[in-house]
Amino acid sequence: PEGVTFVLEQRLRYGIQLISDTTQTGTIALSFAEPALIENAQGVGLQAILEHRGSQGTGISLTLELYDSQGNLITSIIQDTARYIYPQSSQYIYFDLGNLSSGNYDAILIADAGKDNIFGVRYNLEVE
Repeated sequence: PEGVTFVLEQRLRYGIQLISDTTQTGTIALSFAEPALIENAQGVGLQAILEHRGSQGTGISLTLELYDSQGNLITSIIQDTARYIYPQSSQYIYFDLGNLSSGNYDAILIADAGKDNIFGVRYNLEVE
């Protein structure tokens, strides 16, 4: 349209992260933050942030177990892909829960970093 101008501005930013392989040193400290139920075309999904406050990077496997209000297991979702998290960083994680009926649910979210490094959290979810 007449009188409308567009300006495109390109910005380039760099980030540098130094990674060293010092086997079996440092700590692994995973936690979960900011859980949210997200509506999608298939129903709902659970989104959270996985934070790593430790000093050693690690591969992780994520598992979500969803229970109804009577404690019956509805589903168990395993994300066993090649996921790696670096120290002092975080990642968004997402689990598609499908089409759930209205009600209350318990979700147990587990991050397995191998050996004795297993971290988990329990969320009470309400689907309307």
